[in-house]
Amino acid sequence: MKLCRDQACLKLKSRPRSTIVMVRHYKRKSERATLPQDVIQQAIQQVRARVISLREASRTFDIPLKSLPRYCTKAAEANNNDHSLSGYKKPRQVLTDEFENQSEAYVLAAAEIYYGLAPKDVRKLAFQLSKAHGCDIPPTWHETEMASEDWFSGYLQRHKNLSIRSPQATSLARATSFNKTNVAMFFNQLAEALYSNFFPTNKALREIFFK
Repeated sequence: MKLCRDQACLKLKSRPRSTIVMVRHYKRKSERATLPQDVIQQAIQQVRARVISLREASRTFDIPLKSLPRYCTKAAEANNNDHSLSGYKKPRQVLTDEFENQSEAYVLAAAEIYYGLAPKDVRKLAFQLSKAHGCDIPPTWHETEMASEDWFSGYLQRHKNLSIRSPQATSLARATSFNKTNVAMFFNQLAEALYSNFFPTNKALREIFFK
C-alpha cells in the first residue's frame, strides 16, 4: 500500500527523534596513548644517541613502531622543553593545572578560616582568575561573569580534596566565645600587630587604633 505525500510526511514527523546527550564524565574505552612520558624520553634519547634502532627501541620500550618516529619529531620541535609527547590534550580546559591548583589551595585555606566558598563563588573566582591571566574564556562565561556548571563539575572531579557540603549551624562554644571581652582582645592584638610590623609609618592607622 502506497502512501500519499501528506501521509508520508505525517509518518516521518511521528517518528521519535534521537536525542543527543552530552557526556559530562567520559570514560575511556581504550588504553591508547597511556605510556608514561619518562619511558618515551628514554627511548628517544637512546635512538638519538644511536645506541639502538627505532625497531629495537619499539620492542624494548613497548612503543608502537609507527608512533616512535612521531615522538622523536615532536621532541626535536619542542627543543627538549617540558612538553607532552603522547596522550590527548585538554582543549576545553580553560585554566591550566597550575592555576587550578592555586585556586584549590585558596578554597581550602578559606574553608580553614571558616569562610567556605559556595559553588557560585568558586565559579566567579575561576572567571576572575582566567580573565586576569588572559586565558581563552568561553563566551558564556563573559555573559554570566562566572564559570559554567559543567566546568565546576569537572573541577570537582579533578580535585578530589574539594567537596560540596551543606552549611552547618554555629556551635555553642563559638557563639558563647563571641563576647565583648574577646572582641576587644582581638582588636587590641590587631592594633599591636599593625603598629609594630606591617604599618610602622602609617599615621592614619595609628590614630584609629591608638586614640
